[in-house]
Amino acid sequence: MLSDNWFIEKGRAFQALRKATFPNDTQVVFAQRLNVSLSTIQQIESGSKGVAWSSVANGLALMQKKIELNKLFQITTDINKLMADAKW
Repeated sequence: MLSDNWFIEKGRAFQALRKATFPNDTQVVFAQRLNVSLSTIQQIESGSKGVAWSSVANGLALMQKKIELNKLFQITTDINKLMADAKW
């Protein structure tokens, strides 16, 4: 199980990435860019566990981190291929 601190650290990392990618964006402007509420951005950046996965993923993709997202799930793709190729 992931600790609360893990989520807080990731929220801070998301915020740092947002500020580096869009240095002139406030949370309000970034929320508009992402088409989500200000509350959603605040929840992501504070490390809330209840934020929608799609909001985090879309935010990361907007900040040019889609490759990293794809890498997270590469192992799943490899496992699915192995299972599909397996002769049961």
